Amino acid sequence: MKIVKNLRDLSTADLEAGIGLTIGNFDGVHLGHQKLISHLVESCRKKKLKSVVVTFVPHPKGILSDINEKYLIFPFEDKNKFLEELNVDYLVELKFNRDFSTLSPKEFLEKHFIVSPFVKLIHLGHDFCFGAKKSGDYQFFKRYLKEHPEYQLELSQEKSFKKSNEIVSSSLIRKYILDGEVEISNELLGKNFFVRGMVMKGDGRGREIGFPTANLSIDEKIIYPGNGVYITRVKWKDMKYYAVTNVGTRPTFKDERSPIVETHIFDFNRDIYGEELKIDFFSKIRDEKKFKTANDLIHQIQQDINYAQSMINHLNDSN
Repeated sequence: MKIVKNLRDLSTADLEAGIGLTIGNFDGVHLGHQKLISHLVESCRKKKLKSVVVTFVPHPKGILSDINEKYLIFPFEDKNKFLEELNVDYLVELKFNRDFSTLSPKEFLEKHFIVSPFVKLIHLGHDFCFGAKKSGDYQFFKRYLKEHPEYQLELSQEKSFKKSNEIVSSSLIRKYILDGEVEISNELLGKNFFVRGMVMKGDGRGREIGFPTANLSIDEKIIYPGNGVYITRVKWKDMKYYAVTNVGTRPTFKDERSPIVETHIFDFNRDIYGEELKIDFFSKIRDEKKFKTANDLIHQIQQDINYAQSMINHLNDSN
């Protein structure tokens, strides 16, 4: 998969071969996204076209939101990897800014979508909207093409994708992750939810009570599960280890102002400060709580570890 900044950046040979495309944020590249993009790729293969996914960088939420909130399910580099695994030929990363957000639907189409006679096929998601205030949609696009018959292209729309009677969407998945329902979010993603981060120095409290933890520094735009204790798997370099991971404010000792992510890795004793870890979340064990004494906390942590170890053989460990 080649990554470019504009449709005009595609190679002349590939443009002349003709292209088919879709457009969206594709945050998470969940099951609905996978179905949409797979249909695009398959249609392009049959028609001997190059498949193109158009997306926005940065995510529009980061530009249009007035509050400092976490909103990305996965970093862009991971999203790109998932798209490549779907056999997409090109990824176009359009630069999104406030000027971009003010384009009318007509301006959006003419500037970024219908920029070449080589666009032969466009396949949209069921809920994709475009232009200022999301005022353009599939029906607008369909009317536009009817009014401009000079554009000889095929326009289609993917049906909504449902799982357990819910329409799968990035916003729904974000909600489940933030609620700590990572088993459900994993089902909708079609893969394990994970976070990446660099190990930073903490106050050493975990080591003092016999359960050393790696504290992660995570990109401020990336979401992570709601407060609680989770069964997880840690990838360090090329090695994988099971772990229990706490997300929260550590109320027994300090009650941090902002939640932190700290993980106790089983059968592991390495100095990994400054190293990157990837943590896959499998399921939630319990909510975070404040204990009366350190001994009460130690007892609970051991119970958490015992439970996690008893569940390891039942985990969806395919990623």
